Amino acid sequence: MPKPHDSDESKPMLIDDVVLKVLTFCDIYTVLTASQASKRLHALAFSKSTWLALLSYLHQRSTIDLPPDERLDAYTTSGLIDLVKHIIQGPQSWLPTSAAHNPGPTLSHQIILKPEIQLGPGILFWENEPQLLPGGRFVVFQNSGKLECWSVALRELIWTYHSDMERYRVDTFTAETVDEGRRAVILIGIRVYEDGPRKNLIEVVNLDLVTGTSRSLLRKRAPDTSHDNPFYRFHVQGDYAIVGMHHTEWIMIIQISTTTKRTFNISNMYCDMDLIPGYLILSTLRTKSESSSVLDVRLWPIETLLEAPDGALIDSIAPLATEPIELNALNASVTFRLSAHLSPLRTDQSILWVLVSSLSPLLALVRKYHVSHYAGQRPTIRCVKAWERTDTVIYVPRDTSRISYAGYAETFWALKNYIYSLGPPNVESTVVRLLGRGDHMHMSAYSGALTYATHESVVVNYYA
Repeated sequence: MPKPHDSDESKPMLIDDVVLKVLTFCDIYTVLTASQASKRLHALAFSKSTWLALLSYLHQRSTIDLPPDERLDAYTTSGLIDLVKHIIQGPQSWLPTSAAHNPGPTLSHQIILKPEIQLGPGILFWENEPQLLPGGRFVVFQNSGKLECWSVALRELIWTYHSDMERYRVDTFTAETVDEGRRAVILIGIRVYEDGPRKNLIEVVNLDLVTGTSRSLLRKRAPDTSHDNPFYRFHVQGDYAIVGMHHTEWIMIIQISTTTKRTFNISNMYCDMDLIPGYLILSTLRTKSESSSVLDVRLWPIETLLEAPDGALIDSIAPLATEPIELNALNASVTFRLSAHLSPLRTDQSILWVLVSSLSPLLALVRKYHVSHYAGQRPTIRCVKAWERTDTVIYVPRDTSRISYAGYAETFWALKNYIYSLGPPNVESTVVRLLGRGDHMHMSAYSGALTYATHESVVVNYYA
């Protein structure tokens, strides 16, 4: 440790190796803050070893979708920093342009898988839903009522869901990767066609992505419906899962480790919801007057909800936080989406996007919130971006994909894919051409990769 000069009263300094070690245990926000303290700290904070450690941690959390032939240690320091910028800003070629001849988004990488896809009327429009798992190494594919997992690197099938039920169809699913990307927890909605009334079931499966083996963690009955596609708004995060039921006023909350299930009445047939660690975020509409309504965005601790009686009215349980958004539009004309994502920059913080639109009257409204959920502290919600336009609209179909972390929303309208950037209020869009795609398209939360099925293949597109 260097000795200070006799006249120097400054404190002894830590050696560089110790400072670098400390920085690798910090989040990106802390590292960037520390870099402003001195030239020495700036140099250490922007070393390759620091950013390789930061990005490796994000990759372990499946916050980075790397194509199969890319390795983090092959990137330069600026390349690693550009990966973080890509998460925060989205693909640069998605930014709207006013150029007369817009060449469209730049495709940086494309992966094509070749499952045996069943052909027939309507197959691409109500079946065949693919999702790129967080981390970018596997695709889960609902293939004409079956569920499969494909390795992106090997381009081969590694797992197929099997059940002891005789007549069933996988209706929908979602998944998250855990254990540094070695396992996937898959939430599956199942429609059963056995003797008697049709039944709806929820199953959670633990899939070992290394060995291709799986085991069922739980199976629960869901409310019975006459609708052939009964499920929507599937989310799983950590020990919790949430499920919405089409054309009903029911949502379900599940704790996986204890196999506990609670069903709640939401007094509203149309809602949207998501999870942040330990909390449910739910948005519902209520009438304010003859010409206006309010979108309530509310947050509950899931532990509190699991203590409520089954079938309870969720409005009878006080939320921890409520964010009302006043709308000069009637309930019947309003559509909306809500998406929450863990922050790759700060530990124990998430961002929340809310997109609202109306065709009559014309309305496009966006809110972005920072949600802090530090352990042992009451969560806080802070609005960091707000705009609305009454001279335009962003079409929000009820089954549109989630809004990405960077604030991009994808809609499929008139056989075209539109990517809207929700950051600025200019409501411009970029058209992305996905030839032969059906109704289902998955936008990755952090990379913006688009995954979709055609009659012949499953395609994963990465954009520069």
